[in-house]
Amino acid sequence: NTKGKAEFRHGVVEARVKLASRNRLSWSALWMLGCDVDLIGWPFSGESEIAEMWATSTFWAMARSGYKGTGLRPIFTLHSTKRQPSGGDHERAQSNEHEKVKYVNWNDGIYPHGHDYEGWNVFRYEKTAESVLWFINGQHAGEARKEGEAFSMRMWTGSRWRRAWTNGGPWATVDKTMYLIFNLAFASEWSHDISGVHEFRVNGEIDAIEMDWIRMWKIT
Repeated sequence: NTKGKAEFRHGVVEARVKLASRNRLSWSALWMLGCDVDLIGWPFSGESEIAEMWATSTFWAMARSGYKGTGLRPIFTLHSTKRQPSGGDHERAQSNEHEKVKYVNWNDGIYPHGHDYEGWNVFRYEKTAESVLWFINGQHAGEARKEGEAFSMRMWTGSRWRRAWTNGGPWATVDKTMYLIFNLAFASEWSHDISGVHEFRVNGEIDAIEMDWIRMWKIT
């Protein structure tokens, strides 16, 4: 990650990467996290997904049968918070996973169309004071726009723009200084059906993420 080395509030990230797609429990992402995460914790720090690969079990069998659905598409989205904890007690709000998730403002994902999701792709993320734009291989694939204190999102379906559902989270959680993370995790009770996960860890396919190059710069 680039914490303490390369951070910005408004800027651009562009990278050529290959996300994990072979193992149904893989969870890879190129993403950004608010620099105040150590002080106030997540989700209050805000989170921006530049590209997050969800090879979920729901779509895994279908994908192996030839279906190229959202289970094997990288997702572009923003996660914010529903509200601040009572009395500003962030420590209590972080006391356990079940307490923390009460504050998360999940938003619908933007799934790009017409690309090789199991191969190399160039992802580009642009954030200004008023918007976030996502691109894949030069194609404008999605965007979030500030609307008052909240924000809206829309995605390109391949033939038209479609408004994406959001919970109306605060734009202030998005409009923060953030740092970059590129990682591969392995399953989560929040994201996957992890029944039989220990067996799969022994017998599952080996997966990996790769990065060819990355560049990021601030917008002033």
